[in-house]
Amino acid sequence: MSGYSFMHEETIATYNRAAQAYAQKFAGIGSRIEDIEKVFQLCGLTNPRVLELGCGDGRDAVEICKRTTQYLGIDASEGLIALARKKLPETRFEVVDIESYEFSSPIDILFAFASLLHVST
Repeated sequence: MSGYSFMHEETIATYNRAAQAYAQKFAGIGSRIEDIEKVFQLCGLTNPRVLELGCGDGRDAVEICKRTTQYLGIDASEGLIALARKKLPETRFEVVDIESYEFSSPIDILFAFASLLHVST
């Protein structure tokens, strides 16, 4: 993770260390079903290509993947991605930082729930 600020590295380390605790905390809040449904309705496509930035433990991916088979979730935390992969083993998740992710394929829907606050630039 060279080139990242100390705070950025510290934040990722915190998410890795406390992945299970964060997952349990946010499980009680539940998925953002209304927001997800609205976005899919506005998109109007059948089986759209979806990218979720900062997917965490896959809490919202569960709902998103009910509406598409073309999903990619990314997160900088290996610990959270490991939990997401356990929750949705057939779903594509990658450990990658938002700031270094290269948008190479077309995207129809982009979700970024509470993740852009970690972007420094």
